[in-house]
Amino acid sequence: MRMLAPAMGALFVGIGVVLRGARLNWFMGIRTPWTLLSEEVWDRTHDLGSRLFIVSGGLAVLGALAEGWLVLALIVAPVMMSAIYLVYYSYSEYQRLAVGTG
Repeated sequence: MRMLAPAMGALFVGIGVVLRGARLNWFMGIRTPWTLLSEEVWDRTHDLGSRLFIVSGGLAVLGALAEGWLVLALIVAPVMMSAIYLVYYSYSEYQRLAVGTG
């Protein structure tokens, strides 16, 4: 697990870098119904997603220094929490823009 943590961290950082440049499409990226309906929601969600995945990658690399169950927690938990939050974020941004308060 200790050898896997830096590799997973690098993968998450790479995903974060790629997300920053992703343009609206149906094949890659954070493809919730709300990001696909609005280019502004897409851009905002991917900007935040990029930062969250880079931070998650850094935490995964730190997992190599941890012991026991903490190794797995530092790899899996940040990515799962980021993914769940991004679904909520894309919905809330779409709602905010649809109501016209944004």
